[in-house]
Amino acid sequence: MPKAVEIFGTGPRRAVALHCSLARGSAWGPLGARLGDLLTLEAPDLTGHGDAPDWVPEVAYHEQALAIIDQIVGPGPVDLFGHSLGAVLALAFAVKNPARVQSLILYEPVLFAALDDRAPKLKTQSRDQLADVLASLSQGDREEAAKVFTSVWGGSQSWDQIPAGQRDYIAKRIHLIPAGNPLLYEDASGILAPGALEAVKAPALLLHGDCSPAAAGVIQEVLEVRLPNARRCEIKGGGHMAPITRSAEVAALVRPFLTNFGA
Repeated sequence: MPKAVEIFGTGPRRAVALHCSLARGSAWGPLGARLGDLLTLEAPDLTGHGDAPDWVPEVAYHEQALAIIDQIVGPGPVDLFGHSLGAVLALAFAVKNPARVQSLILYEPVLFAALDDRAPKLKTQSRDQLADVLASLSQGDREEAAKVFTSVWGGSQSWDQIPAGQRDYIAKRIHLIPAGNPLLYEDASGILAPGALEAVKAPALLLHGDCSPAAAGVIQEVLEVRLPNARRCEIKGGGHMAPITRSAEVAALVRPFLTNFGA
């Protein structure tokens, strides 16, 4: 097992949790603590985050991240959690390895490619926001790039409200945001290919917050239609960072979902 992994809880069910961009495995601590009697939750640092190996630009970011996930999951099956980028990676893994996933719990996967037919204007809006991030990066202003990104996807906290150490951590890794573009905007892993999601028979819980960017809810609607055993729930007052900031509400939805289909 890679060194860069946190373990939460001692419950009988084995789970793996994949964090959002610019975070690390420890971000699952609040939710893992609330579900610790039910799950043993393994939360790796993904490529370029925390103590995981740095991203090697010669290899697609998602391929390097999926290699970490493959090693953590092992033969499975596991309950697979994902948040934002981590939720898209969870989908990519499940599509390639459906027998190794016994359930999916996905909070706002940012699979913008899913908007092509349903809400192309929202995809364009997201690309425009990303362009501002790229513009700041091209000028060498990593802090401004991070500030722009977190203003959309960082929840309700303003940049100045984020602790200084966390701001520094985010700014140092802000180049990982465009690294994920082939996966998120172009579906480089083939998640949306005909029949791919339909082959994932595992129960899936699709969660989003009503205060999140509009794209998040629309993507979940698309996934709900295509995943054969999925249901979608909305967290009132929740934003994009709810797995961290609203862990009680998230846990209250996850617990019955898991217990209802058995251990």
